[in-house]
Amino acid sequence: MSTRSPTGPLGLGARLLLALVVLNAVVVVLGTLALRDARPLYEQKVATTTQNLAQLLDQSIASAIEKIDLAVQNVVDELEGGLAQGRGLDPQWGDAMLARHLQRLNGLSSLRVADARGDLVLGPGVDPAHPVSWADRSFFAVHRELPDAGLIVTNPIVGRISNTWVVAFVRRFNAPDGSFAGVVSAAMPIEHFQQLLATLDLGPHGIALLRDADRGLIARHPPLAAAPGRVGAKGFSAELAQAIDSGRTRVTFHAQRTADGVERTSSYRKLTAAPFHLVVGMGSEDYLAGWYADVRRTIALGVLFLLLSSAGGWLLWRSMVRQSQAAGQIRQLNADLEQRVRQRTTELEEANARLVYARDAAEAANRAKTAFLANMSHEIRTPMNAILGMASLLRIDGVTPEQAKRLDRIDSAGAHLMQILGDVLDIAKIEADKLVLESAPVDPLRLLERVQALVQQAAAAKGLALAIEGAPLPAGLLGDPTRLQQALLNYASNAVKFTERGAIVLRARLQSQDADGALLRFEVQDSGIGIAPEIQPRLFAAFEQADSSTTRRFGGTGLGLAITRRLAEAMGGSAGVDSVLGSGSRFWFTARLRKAAARDEAAGRGAAAVVAGAADVADAALERLRRDHAGRRILLVEDEPTNRELARCMLEQAGLSVLAVDDGLQAVAAVERETWDLVLMDMQMPGIDGLEATRRIRRLARGRQLPIAAMTANAYDEDRERCTEAGMDDFIAKPVQLPRLCAVVLKWLEAGARAAA
Repeated sequence: MSTRSPTGPLGLGARLLLALVVLNAVVVVLGTLALRDARPLYEQKVATTTQNLAQLLDQSIASAIEKIDLAVQNVVDELEGGLAQGRGLDPQWGDAMLARHLQRLNGLSSLRVADARGDLVLGPGVDPAHPVSWADRSFFAVHRELPDAGLIVTNPIVGRISNTWVVAFVRRFNAPDGSFAGVVSAAMPIEHFQQLLATLDLGPHGIALLRDADRGLIARHPPLAAAPGRVGAKGFSAELAQAIDSGRTRVTFHAQRTADGVERTSSYRKLTAAPFHLVVGMGSEDYLAGWYADVRRTIALGVLFLLLSSAGGWLLWRSMVRQSQAAGQIRQLNADLEQRVRQRTTELEEANARLVYARDAAEAANRAKTAFLANMSHEIRTPMNAILGMASLLRIDGVTPEQAKRLDRIDSAGAHLMQILGDVLDIAKIEADKLVLESAPVDPLRLLERVQALVQQAAAAKGLALAIEGAPLPAGLLGDPTRLQQALLNYASNAVKFTERGAIVLRARLQSQDADGALLRFEVQDSGIGIAPEIQPRLFAAFEQADSSTTRRFGGTGLGLAITRRLAEAMGGSAGVDSVLGSGSRFWFTARLRKAAARDEAAGRGAAAVVAGAADVADAALERLRRDHAGRRILLVEDEPTNRELARCMLEQAGLSVLAVDDGLQAVAAVERETWDLVLMDMQMPGIDGLEATRRIRRLARGRQLPIAAMTANAYDEDRERCTEAGMDDFIAKPVQLPRLCAVVLKWLEAGARAAA
């Protein structure tokens, strides 16, 4: 009986065939894994693309509506002014005024005015012989009944003069006695929205939809000639309905079954400036075209590999003569597989590089925003320093009662502008994770009393009672009293603003505590207008307010509540509101404070005593400078002429001798040449700036111990640190108030006098 050697042609061929089968399986597995990993990248890319396009279109529509609303408000102001002057709704004057405003706006088809009866009296196409009325329009009834309805954006309606589909932007105007006098309407044709959607590049199977508040169709790209494409049509996919019904303002979803039979990935967005719904989608066939091509290539390569390996195995089984040829084919196939793996690896590395580039671009954009806000702060504070400082000097020189009232208005407006600037800078610091919290003694009752004192005058002017309720709290707590006061003051100021009668109560109570700290709850309760439940969830978002009409009636940036929530979260707490429409509101936030050791408490009491006396020193600083330090020499370094003259006048009011120079080189030369008691140094100047000038002064014999205080519009914490690193001793942020300036100057002149003694 004979046996075939396992090393013979049959055994060797079997082993080679097995190796080919294993290699074929490896190719299939690697190809499948590569394709599986590639598809999510395509899907992630299309989700990001549709989200960005929806955001871009939302911003474009919001910008257009803002311009339209501004034009409508201007028309309202001119109409109310004309009524106050007894001009009435004169067609000759009114039509010319409307035409002038309409000419400035692209996309609007008309501006028209209806009187208190609803009859159209001004605007293109208005014919007294053939009167047209809006009295039955819903927006007319709303404005007639609600004085504070603000801007109403309608669903698509058919114009009664143009007989075309339009979206109307409507505001009310009043008679001199405050009664309803009529409405102003700006009409935008539906075609304008269609043109906006057509600007998006969504591929052959992409779609963009804009629906109104009732989910009726406003515009679609590409347009449909069939009935479902007409204005007002309600047909839409189940995925879109679910996205809208969820209450979320931004959702990305994938729909396999659509009205036109195209599978798409879409991003839904509720518009910020109008009650409309926007959908931007791209067809799977378009954005997966590259992936499908990879699938086809991989399948073709696998089939080819299978065919070649089968033929090679068959040949090996048939004849060992062709073993060398089969081995060559296998090596070639292995080389092809390795090339495919290397190619796929390269593609993945390129995708990762693109992600890193996108991350770096986002970080660069954030740095650019921070630089812009710092520059904006400097540019606003510089003129505000001159405005508020000159007003302060005018008051000191003596004014009439009427002039004093006007100066009070300047101070109030300036303080309001600086509060807005502070809110913008605070929210920027928080978003950039640059907010640094202090650890200082906190007395919650004293905190409530300080906030009460700050809003007491405004509350008394409206006849509101302002009370404090405080429960027993742990002693020796440490936290950031400035940020706690800021958060509580945001609530209290809003309560005074939105409360017409009744009372406001400030509270602080213990929510929980342990050996290391305590969680305190601060509340501000009012008897004001209250807030509807559907509005409450978005109150604490940046730039949001309870109603768009409050911007015109009450003012504000919409940042206060957002800042309060961020501050509370930074302090280990949270923030919220409990309110019933028409029955007042209770705004609250919590903060976790650390319990201090006995030594910390003693140090805190000493620091608190110094702070408590600072206000008295500032009030008496001007008098003490005139009495004790008249003639002391001050070097003022300021390149802006108005601010230089302002600071010089303030210092001379205190009886000081002042030399003013306008750049850093002159400052260094002055210190090298003469003896000074104090240098007030600006930061941004031509030539060498204030930081470099300070470094050079510190290298001089006369400048080593010379007090130097920064006086600059750069108000970031980073700016203070840079001043300290350069060798400055103090920091005065613009706009400079006379009491603050005198207090700082007095501190360093008295310190110099003590050192000399």
